[in-house]
Amino acid sequence: MSERLQILHVEDAPEDSELIQAALASDGLDCAMARVETRETFLAALERKDLDVIFSDFMLPAFDGFAALALARERRPDLPFILISGTLGEEAAIESMKRGATDYVLKDRLTRLAPAVRRALEERRTARERSEAVAQLRQAQKMEALGQFAGGIAHDFNNILTVILATADLLRSHLGRAHPDLDEQIHELAEAAARGRQLIARLMSFGRREVLQPRALDVGTATREAVETFRYLLPADIEVRFSAREGTPAAWVDPGSLTQVLMNLATNARDAMPEGGQIEVSVRETSQARRAGSAQPLAGRFVRVAVRDSGTGMDEETKRRAFEPLFTTKPSGKGTGLGLAMVLGLMQQHKGTVNIESTPGKGTLIELFFPAAPRSRRFTPPPPVRRRC
Repeated sequence: MSERLQILHVEDAPEDSELIQAALASDGLDCAMARVETRETFLAALERKDLDVIFSDFMLPAFDGFAALALARERRPDLPFILISGTLGEEAAIESMKRGATDYVLKDRLTRLAPAVRRALEERRTARERSEAVAQLRQAQKMEALGQFAGGIAHDFNNILTVILATADLLRSHLGRAHPDLDEQIHELAEAAARGRQLIARLMSFGRREVLQPRALDVGTATREAVETFRYLLPADIEVRFSAREGTPAAWVDPGSLTQVLMNLATNARDAMPEGGQIEVSVRETSQARRAGSAQPLAGRFVRVAVRDSGTGMDEETKRRAFEPLFTTKPSGKGTGLGLAMVLGLMQQHKGTVNIESTPGKGTLIELFFPAAPRSRRFTPPPPVRRRC
């Protein structure tokens, strides 16, 4: 294995921990061992996000393997747990497997340890992939249902906008000369309805799951233009900052969809900052695309568009369900629960990915990853913008 394994070892004898590490190294496994002896230190070590495997002795002066196993299965059920002992009898070994241990190894047979670790890590990887595949299937089914729902709403609303536009034309023709002071208001009414029709066309396209037609787009400039429109959505106490890294390549993006996605994210950010705050929008190239709900990044060339706000943030449950159609934490009448679901759907149509990072009280980061265009297409970004909307 190319990466160094991070192993948590419940063991009261330092020399035994060193012996086990040497046995793994002799079999080609490079690892770092963090040794703990008590329940308190074990619980604290379980908070580490980089752990790969847990080893535990069966009997310790102040702790024991079964207690460690119970805590591990409660706090970190995803981590392989291997009992290593010189006193583990057959009945205890069988009981440990019933309680959820991944494997057990006797200290006088450490040649079994490295194969056991490899097998446990492979099983963990397979379980993760299976879980991600199931989650993606469920999400696809939800998006299909959302598409049908959105298409139906869009069709009915389009009929309403048609009546508004026709009425605006009728008013203009009948009242324009007699009431010139109303002409500007009628024009604004017609313009608003026309913009609504454009949004409905995109919604209907999403509902039919039509294939978009991305082109090699200067994402930095297009994103900056979208930021300029935020003043129509955001109050004056929200500051918007934009930056784009020089040399960022173009990306395969449908321009209208990019604007729609950014407007959705800006609206969500606004609602998360009722007392004002900051929105930072940035564009740069990256070699890895992160996916919400997945621990495995995608390798390749991507253009990353990040939208970070300083709002209320989300807890883990809300973050996990953020892209579910019709899921919302906003009060009734304040949100439909369709915004982030549509963002995910549009990113999937672009063959890109979207990631979300959020902590209660510390804001939210949404990352959009678009496939990069050939290297010959690069741009120099405009000067950074710092302005109040």
